[in-house]
Amino acid sequence: MTDFFKKKTIRNTFKQFHQTASTKKIIAFGASDFLRLISLNYKDLKLDQYITYVADNNTSKQGGNIAINGCDKPIIPPHKLLEMNEKDIAILITSDVYAYEIYRQLEDMFKEKDIDIFVLSLMISEHVDDISDKYLSADTQNTDHMIPKIIHYFWFSGEEKTGLTAKCIESWKRACPEYELKEWNADNYDVTVNPFAHEAFKHKKWAYVSDYARLDVVYKYGGIYLDLDVVLFKKLDALLHHDFFAGFGPIRDIEAAAFGARQGCPVVGEMLHLYEGRKFDPGISMTLLNLQPILLDRFFEKKGFEINGRYQSRDGITLYPKDLFSAKNWFTGAYEMTETALGVHECAGGWVGQGGKSSKQIKMEGTLKLMEICEMQQGDDYG
Repeated sequence: MTDFFKKKTIRNTFKQFHQTASTKKIIAFGASDFLRLISLNYKDLKLDQYITYVADNNTSKQGGNIAINGCDKPIIPPHKLLEMNEKDIAILITSDVYAYEIYRQLEDMFKEKDIDIFVLSLMISEHVDDISDKYLSADTQNTDHMIPKIIHYFWFSGEEKTGLTAKCIESWKRACPEYELKEWNADNYDVTVNPFAHEAFKHKKWAYVSDYARLDVVYKYGGIYLDLDVVLFKKLDALLHHDFFAGFGPIRDIEAAAFGARQGCPVVGEMLHLYEGRKFDPGISMTLLNLQPILLDRFFEKKGFEINGRYQSRDGITLYPKDLFSAKNWFTGAYEMTETALGVHECAGGWVGQGGKSSKQIKMEGTLKLMEICEMQQGDDYG
């Protein structure tokens, strides 16, 4: 192992982060939407309290501020880090896509200096909030079926279903042979019912059309909605007694790719109201912060639920831990906790363009490189 890897130790646990933040200033590196989102969904990390500055390579951001859980933090150029005493600071890399590149940049900047580094994506990747299995075991004892055995899905493009799409549908048939599979498309769903959905349809942004439409059909008919990149491992009967259920996603986001409700469920009706007056602008890039799961995070937060990745059930609403349908590491693409999962959302990314998919690949490759460095450090008793 090089001397750099020995000196630039990556620390990944929440406990280590809190311990370090109690004695050192935390400087974030990466004024990203990822940082803003994680500050909202991981309030237990206290990023708004710990972070003093945010370094960023983008000169257009430097001199401005970034809101971290409602607290504005100044954005500084990276060279300002060299003016600080490295013994008094720890650096938290807060870009998910370019975490590895930032780590290498810090290598060049600090050379032989000893400094603690945390990588936010690795911290989240290795942290488990809760597991669904114990709750599902209890739910199998409840045979009251509020939710009908219908799986709703949307296919607006009219193209032949191949590859992952076909694989997913076949998995539904195997896992839930007694369920009706209801396909909605341009012939049997009225996309003009909502302006947001209609505009998205006109621009062939099918995933955004279904943001509204999935809520609409589940409200009208009841049943379970699945994205066409959700593979099922097991039957869904243990979920049918709920008024409404959903699971957390990989970054404590409400997993909108798989949810279910009884017909006319009030909370689904409230979710539909979120799209009243909401405009779809094809010229604006949709980011992490304005995707449907994040919209639902804030919705359920306002209803008194904690966005903490843990099982919660009250007032007819049940939220499960992420392994229910998100047993895939968002940062590496590796399958995890599949023994407790009912299925897995493959996160194929129908809502992003080619650039987004390229960024996803950069993120995964960089995360794997950082994990390899961590393993090397731990092998030599550094970490």
